[in-house]
Parts: sequence; structure tokens; C-alpha cells
Amino acid sequence: MAGPVGEGFPRVMIPIHLVQPHAIVDDSMLSRVYTDFLRAARYMIQNGKSTAELISGDDIMVDLVYRPRREDDAFTSCSWASEVVRDLGELDEFMRLDWVVFLCPMMRWLLAPTEKTYAQIPDIMRPTCGQRLIAHMASIDLCPIPIMRELLVNDHRDWMTALIKSHVSVNWAYGREGALEHTADGRLRLSEAFRLHVIEYSNWSVTSRILEWFPRIHGRIRIVPETPDMLEHKPTFTGRHINTGP
Repeated sequence: MAGPVGEGFPRVMIPIHLVQPHAIVDDSMLSRVYTDFLRAARYMIQNGKSTAELISGDDIMVDLVYRPRREDDAFTSCSWASEVVRDLGELDEFMRLDWVVFLCPMMRWLLAPTEKTYAQIPDIMRPTCGQRLIAHMASIDLCPIPIMRELLVNDHRDWMTALIKSHVSVNWAYGREGALEHTADGRLRLSEAFRLHVIEYSNWSVTSRILEWFPRIHGRIRIVPETPDMLEHKPTFTGRHINTGP
């Protein structure tokens, strides 16, 4: 429960699933892909669109991570999340799939804030106290690491470049075959094994490069040595070709 108390005011208890991030719309690309879809989806709901269609059930479908949108593709929380990560080639494939695991249920909750949708958000992606109480750039809500989000609401910096250059990884060892399943109608969904692996924070790692941007993260995430193959790859985040909303 959440409920600020002020002198002379009664104590008001608000269920935690109703306290959403205090995000401010700005012109950054990452903020736009988040807020444009949210605004458009809420407009569609107000004009008769079924919320159930937009939040797209309990499975996490990832077809659009691997192909462009077609005319018959629905606009859902999962299709949005898949398109956000599809062109982030600077991140490895499993880090992008991991991000869908976080973004899809987060958007479901933002569109339909119930106890059920809130419970479906992985613990490490649920808004921190700072996100709920402090006005901040919307893009911060997309960062997958909670300690970074808590720091960013008070001191914004380029967290995406920090994650890329510190080679953030979920250390998935079972390939695409272990991460993906084909449904009866030929669609792609994430396997339960992959989903359970990536929501476990102890499976995440970064290199010590992260400390150049976030020195206070030391001891709050597993840090691994840089390897030669990491040093050969010098990615830069571009966010190209991202579709911002229905």
C-alpha cells in the first residue's frame, strides 16, 4: 500500500498497483516510443477498443522481434515491446528478448492497473519508490535495472549507452531453441524456462565499465571481466526504425 501523510490531512491508503510512475513526456526517442504508444492505446480504449485485446493475454509473443509488422498484426503490449527491441542490434538477441519479458507486462499494467497485471510484472521491473514519487523523464521507466532507475530519477544520464558499453547480459546458455516456442498457429512465444531465467537478477551481469556512469551501482549487480570478444564489439545505440505507436 502507498499513502503519503501530511499534517492536518487524513491518512489515505492507496493500493500499490494503482500508484504508477510519475513520468514526464519529453522529446527523447526512448521516451516517445513509450509515451506515444501509451497515449494512443488509452485513446483507443476511451473510444471503445477492448482493453483485453490491447493487453493481449498472459503469453509473451515475440514474432515482431524477428520480422517487420504486417497489416494483419494487432497492436498489443507485446507487439509494441517487440518492435521497441527489434532494431536494437547493439544488444545481443537474448538481452532484447529479456527486455520484452519486462516491457510487455509493464505496458499491460499501465493500460489496465489491476492486482493481476501488477503481479505479472517481474519484481526487478516494478517501479521503485522514486519512480512513483519523483517526476522524471519517461525513458527511465524502460531501464531494466532497478538500482539504476532509482539513481536516474534524481540524476539523469545516458543509461542505454552505459548498458551497451558495459556489455549487459542475462547469460542465457541454451540458445534460441531454448528461448522460443512455436504455438499451434505458427507464432513465436517465449519459453517459460527463458522467462524464469531472465527475471532472476542474479543471472544478470555487466563489466566494470558500468561504474564510469554509475559508480554507486557497485555491489548491486554482478560485475564480470571484459573478454576479448567484448572488446572487438564497440556498439553505439541508435534506436533506428522504431515504430512509436498505433
